[in-house]
Amino acid sequence: RPLLGRNKILAGVCPGVAGLLPVKLATLLVLAGGVARRDDGGTQIRGELHLLLLGDPGTGKSQLMKWACRASPGRSVLTTGRGSSGAGLTVAAVREGNSWALEAGALVLADGGLCCIDEFDGIRSTERAVIHEAMEQQTVHVAKAGLVTSLRTRTSIIGAVNPRPGTTITCSRPLTEVTGLEGPLLSRFDIVLLLADPRRPDWDRVVAGHVLARGGIVAAGGPEDGQPGTGLALPDLKAPLPEEPLLRLGAASQASEPQTALRPAAVLQESQMTIAQRVAARLAGSAAGVTLPGTQAANRPAHNAAGGCMAAYGRLAPGAAQEAAPGSTRDVQSGDCADGDAGPDAGGSAWTLDIIRSYIAWVRGRPPPVMSAEAERVLVAYYGAMRRAEDRSAARSTIRALESLIRLSQAHARLLCSGEVLLRDAVAAVMLADSSQQLLHIPGGDNVTCGRFPDDPDDDHREQQRIVLTALGLTHLLPPPPPMLPAPPPAPWG
Repeated sequence: RPLLGRNKILAGVCPGVAGLLPVKLATLLVLAGGVARRDDGGTQIRGELHLLLLGDPGTGKSQLMKWACRASPGRSVLTTGRGSSGAGLTVAAVREGNSWALEAGALVLADGGLCCIDEFDGIRSTERAVIHEAMEQQTVHVAKAGLVTSLRTRTSIIGAVNPRPGTTITCSRPLTEVTGLEGPLLSRFDIVLLLADPRRPDWDRVVAGHVLARGGIVAAGGPEDGQPGTGLALPDLKAPLPEEPLLRLGAASQASEPQTALRPAAVLQESQMTIAQRVAARLAGSAAGVTLPGTQAANRPAHNAAGGCMAAYGRLAPGAAQEAAPGSTRDVQSGDCADGDAGPDAGGSAWTLDIIRSYIAWVRGRPPPVMSAEAERVLVAYYGAMRRAEDRSAARSTIRALESLIRLSQAHARLLCSGEVLLRDAVAAVMLADSSQQLLHIPGGDNVTCGRFPDDPDDDHREQQRIVLTALGLTHLLPPPPPMLPAPPPAPWG
């Protein structure tokens, strides 16, 4: 069940924000990244993803960016576009005595990592052009004060934009009109997600209950002794977890292995651990095994901005790479690697911030996934649908859109620890790209803000896959339905 394992990881992504399943998935894909390559002409094609969050105030954009900076295994820079100049984002020439020197900006400082720019629309329009080259070619050519050079900006960018005053966020309006950004700049973003603030009483109850539950204001059991309560149900906003009591380090019994019950001083060897347990054990400083205490671990190692988490526990052992291979019973795709209860900091998921950071660094060090023929057909068919649409967005239907789809599918395959980009990865990329355009008219595809975790992610993905392939005219790629169980024999007449 690959999507169940993925959603268990997503349960630990910015747990303080309710819902936003597509946004949290896109954030993890930005951290995982695609595959950089060089074409036959020698042109370098970037593998880093750029994400633009267009949302109403109070939809959690800033919290997601702060969490992404903390979870990035490499460098991370968080800045704001309000008052930032082009030189502050790229390179500035400063005078030191009788000479001049170049001072790196935010994009150059984040080379090899992540740069989050809040209030992206606050950058003056006359200075936005300087970041075009930094986003696509990933270089900055400088000719200032007699200094001529070029600097690398191999960084992923997450930008947050509020809608212009007097405009509403909807797929029917051009993005250039809603955001105020130019078409060439919008075409450089691989994903554009619309976070409209829904005015729905049922969703308001979900958000209010989630906030109260996270703050410990109300008890999970509801009102007692006949006293009136808040009337707010505390929803389950995460993927289903096993019922056994689990520890912060993720070292506990598997749902399919009840014989390894939790004991106050049990020791598990590394070969018996899942990926989350193994990473947590390395973070705790144990190489041969981890002692299972009866209480939750309190201290966690600190991490620097350059991704010192990987240095804290080293690379995963070769046996771990074999267990994480596609088809393995202890793969992240099986859903068994996210067992555990990390306490309130992770929303009930074993995938804490430290473990997610380490896992992202590990999957990025694996061999890049290769594109399958089925995934290639889906991406090309959706790109053709974008080009043929009558009300298509000129800024979002260039050849860069196809490159973005390729990077998204590669990042999704990396996140699932797969060595091949499969049909499910291409469908996930199309779902994210179509959320802001609605070319395929996928039910609920434009409702990003209210995106909740389904009870059965794999079954939900199969339904989305059927809708996407039917809309693209690729029904022959649909997998055969599961075999029907034989009907029970009729009961004998008594």
